[in-house]
Amino acid sequence: MNYEQGKLVLITGATGHVGHAVLLRALSAEYQVRITLREPSKAALIRDSLPGRDHLHRLSFVTVCDFTQRGAFDEALQDVSYIIHIASPLQRPAYTDYNRDIIAPTVQGTSNLLHSALNHPTVQRIVITSSTSAILDINPTNNLPLTPSDHPISPTHRHPNYGPDFITSSEHAYIAAKTAALNLASAFRAQNSPHFDIIHLLPGYVFGPKGLATTPREAISGSNVFGIGLVMRKGSWRDWVVEAMSCHVDDIAEAHVNALDPRVAGNQDFILSVPFRPEEVKSIIRKRFPEEGDMVKEGIFAGGNEYYRWFHVSYDVSSSEEMLLGRKLRGIEEQIVDSAKQVLALVKN
Repeated sequence: MNYEQGKLVLITGATGHVGHAVLLRALSAEYQVRITLREPSKAALIRDSLPGRDHLHRLSFVTVCDFTQRGAFDEALQDVSYIIHIASPLQRPAYTDYNRDIIAPTVQGTSNLLHSALNHPTVQRIVITSSTSAILDINPTNNLPLTPSDHPISPTHRHPNYGPDFITSSEHAYIAAKTAALNLASAFRAQNSPHFDIIHLLPGYVFGPKGLATTPREAISGSNVFGIGLVMRKGSWRDWVVEAMSCHVDDIAEAHVNALDPRVAGNQDFILSVPFRPEEVKSIIRKRFPEEGDMVKEGIFAGGNEYYRWFHVSYDVSSSEEMLLGRKLRGIEEQIVDSAKQVLALVKN
């Protein structure tokens, strides 16, 4: 039983991969949940995605059209005890104005949320979704890490903000935005001594079922393209260089909600990321889904003949496993199997 049950949690980004999983977990933990939406019409999509209607009375919505506007969250934070801030633009080739499309929503959105929370004494804790890319030192010429692979990176590590010369692609803009937002929140905490705690969760690529996906293509949009997408995508990866470190969506969702527990000390950060090798994905599919041979040979899982370049990073995940989950993080096999089950269900339906 969650003894914080009934307290109001504001969640941003609930229509996304991680956000929807966090929403379901928070409702299951019997929190009252308020969702921010840029488009009010998406409220019906969220309601219809819930397993049954038992939780509807604890779910509400508030419209926040533009996170970059000063005071954007003032109304949304009324009577809120906890905030889970997940919303953040992903790297997409279609983005051309990196500041407008990626950096400003991430950095200014975080700043506006934190400053609004200062004016709401009911707020006790803010959990922010960051990324391992925010603490990794990336060489802009080859996208490889400058930090030695045998040097474990702890959750307290920080990387200086990147300059404009680094931001030459949506991928680099995402890294720069996550880095700047993490540094901003750390500086905010030091300068303002707020009445609330701030906790950051830093996952690698998040793999696993996407709660709002209705097609296989939707299931592999976002970070899943680097997981189950390896056996579904048939094009060339060209010059892609990927940090082959991942986290199961259920682990990151559980960690977000568990981080609200006041028994977890505030003002600390947690890394959730385990290593994998891209060539493992096809082997996992063949081993775990032998009855789907046709799907592997010529169907939905017939890709996977080419891989992106990749590297591993040594992260200290002990605090996540010990304090937030009470167990080991799920490995790549479970991440891929659960992703594949969703894809197969979508194909067959």
